[in-house]
Amino acid sequence: MMMMMMMMMTIPQPTTIEPSSQMSALTVFSPEQLAVLSPAVQQVATHLNLYIDEATIASRIEALAQQLNQTYENIDELTIICVLKGSFMFLSDLVKHLNFPVKVEFIRLASYGNNTQSSGKVKTVDLTLPSLEGKHVLILEDIIDTGLTLSFLVSYLKDLHQTASLKLAVFLDKPTARNPEAKHITVDFIAFSIENSFVVGYGLDFSGHFRQLPFVATYTGPALTE
Repeated sequence: MMMMMMMMMTIPQPTTIEPSSQMSALTVFSPEQLAVLSPAVQQVATHLNLYIDEATIASRIEALAQQLNQTYENIDELTIICVLKGSFMFLSDLVKHLNFPVKVEFIRLASYGNNTQSSGKVKTVDLTLPSLEGKHVLILEDIIDTGLTLSFLVSYLKDLHQTASLKLAVFLDKPTARNPEAKHITVDFIAFSIENSFVVGYGLDFSGHFRQLPFVATYTGPALTE
C-alpha cells in the first residue's frame, strides 16, 4: 500500500529559469588571482553572467526538500547516493531540510572533463556502495543534459541491487540537450529547468574551478579551445 501511495503522488514541476536580457556580469576573481590561472579558465572567469541567484536557489531547495518529506514520510529510511563531485552543495543544502532518517553514500562519475559539453562517455571513478537490497534509494545529481550518465547509473544499480524504490533528483535539468538513447530516463525531482548553456557555480565547475560560487552563472564568451 505504501509503495502504491508513493507512485500515485504527483511529480513536482521544476522551476524554469529563462535567461534574462539584464543578466549582470560577474567578477569572481581579482586580476592577481586570474594571472595564475590557465588561459581557458581566465576566459570563463571573465565571461560569466549571473543566472540563478543565491536566494532563489535556497528557496527552491527548501521547497524541493518539502516535496521529498511528503514523498518519503512513511518510510523507515532513505539512502541518498550523491554523485560527486558536482552535487556536494546540492546535497548539503537539501538534507538540512529533511525530517526523516537518511543515510548518504558517495560515488564518482565523470562525463565533462575540462569541456563545456558532456563528452557522452561516462567515466567511472568510484562506484563503491554497500548492499542496497530492500532499500529506498534516491540518486542525487547536479545536472542532467544528455542523460547518459544517469542512464548508465540507473542500469548499473538495477542490475546489482534489488532496491525497494529508486528515484532521481537533479539540481539542474537541460531537457533540450537530452540524447535519444536516454529519453527513457525519468527524473522524479528537479530543482531548476534551464536552457542548454554552459553553467558553473553551486558545485558545478570548469576545469576544477568555480565550484565554490554560491550562485549559478552562465558562460557567455566565445567557444573554448580547451
